[in-house]
Amino acid sequence: MAHLTIVLFALSAIFFPQLSRALPYGLDNREVSTGGFDPSRLTKDTLSTAQNRGRSSVLPLKRSAQKITSMGLGDQYDVIYDVVIQIGNISTPVQLDTGSSDLWVITDACKTQSCNSTTSPRYPSASVSNPELNFTIDYGDSLHRAMVSGSINSDSVQFAGFSMSNQLFGAVNVSNTSVHQFNDAGIVGFGFPLLSAIERDSARSSSDLASGQRNLADQFFSAMAENGTLLSRLAVSGQLEQAMFSLALQRDVIDISSNPGRLTLGGLPNGIDNKSLTWVPVRLYTEENGGAAPPSFAPSETYPLYWEVMLDAVYFDGKKLPNPTGNISQGVSALIDSGTSFILGPQNNIQQIFGTACDTQHTLAFEIGGKMFPVDPRDLLSQQLRGNPSVYNACVASDSFATDPAQRGALFSWVLGDTFFKSNLIAFYFGNLTHPSADPPRIGFLSTVSSDASKTFTADIKKAQEDRGAFTYTSDSPYVAATATATARSSASGMHVTDSIYMPLFTSLALFSLLRL
Repeated sequence: MAHLTIVLFALSAIFFPQLSRALPYGLDNREVSTGGFDPSRLTKDTLSTAQNRGRSSVLPLKRSAQKITSMGLGDQYDVIYDVVIQIGNISTPVQLDTGSSDLWVITDACKTQSCNSTTSPRYPSASVSNPELNFTIDYGDSLHRAMVSGSINSDSVQFAGFSMSNQLFGAVNVSNTSVHQFNDAGIVGFGFPLLSAIERDSARSSSDLASGQRNLADQFFSAMAENGTLLSRLAVSGQLEQAMFSLALQRDVIDISSNPGRLTLGGLPNGIDNKSLTWVPVRLYTEENGGAAPPSFAPSETYPLYWEVMLDAVYFDGKKLPNPTGNISQGVSALIDSGTSFILGPQNNIQQIFGTACDTQHTLAFEIGGKMFPVDPRDLLSQQLRGNPSVYNACVASDSFATDPAQRGALFSWVLGDTFFKSNLIAFYFGNLTHPSADPPRIGFLSTVSSDASKTFTADIKKAQEDRGAFTYTSDSPYVAATATATARSSASGMHVTDSIYMPLFTSLALFSLLRL
């Protein structure tokens, strides 16, 4: 009988923008709302209330047909979650990433080994109008690096029932990221505008910026309606009913289809009451903490860089883990990142978790906004192929993986990736992009861990032990999931396609080498 071992996987890569250069901004616990936040009360003037408050607004909010759309997600063995996006005349799958802000796809000019690992449609390099307008995006931490580079281009984009003309995106001709190994052509980032490398590099070409007449934030916000990220432009254009999106990820490992996966743009999924979510503020970054200098029209404002929230505490098997090292004088925080496959944490905490035998249940829980959000115990399992290829044996982590300590410009100590998403519905509310003090950004959490998780865990372990010690994997096609796109308040059920493969889990080290690196 195979003996299984619990392993907390390390994450793929985290995006550290070059413009981030400072120290932490802590949110007072009294600011935390533990429920009842209603985004619909705040979003009618989300982006243009500044004029009504006697301030100059650089973002006129255009009114068009506002709507909420919902679509299914592709799932590549719970490692990468993707969606299909149309850029110009090509439709191609891209990873959905809340940890970065840019949209990019590889072109037919990319000849790296990573690019050659995908058969997905590529953007034609002949359609790149200005190949000399370059950009580079770096992914990773101090130990693990990945990058993409290419030209900044614009084209029409269609996504999830929305259309945007003249959208800036990266036409990549060099990439060493691993998303292509899962047949994705690129990444669509759902992060904040100031995290955008493409908008930053585009803004730096401005004559006003070069002459010193405007700072970077001025250029970002004044050009957002025309040159902003896809999500910020959708919000500014008034196409979204609310300046938000919500995300729930399906499980295609161990217990296939046990939870539906959906991306909802413009609101919450059908049947979900906002009062059932725990809403907490997003961390803001002052210039001293590594954020951007405020724009001239709002010199007292501070802005978010990441979808990052404060943590009250972290518990393993009911015991509070010690505080991490690093710059945590203003509290311990976590990046909420769908572009990271697992959970990454401080070295001292990860060492306590790795290698714990899992033939009995263990719990990992994060306290956020005064409420506990556990990780489903099944999502902490790993497995390794040893010896005879027909036999799957126990996996024992030979090393631990940790993120860099909290530091200026990247104050988070934890990164909560897809492992955490599979246990929660998470809603991301942008608030007022130009004046966050008028309407702060927030994240809402709703646990989806079932009350019988312990019973299900035991049953899944028993089934694996009886079946050569192996778990069953499958994947969901992003192309089929895209056909589930619907207008406001669509069904919450996801479309599921089984690829009929039987795939063992690898060690965390092996998987780590695949993920976006």
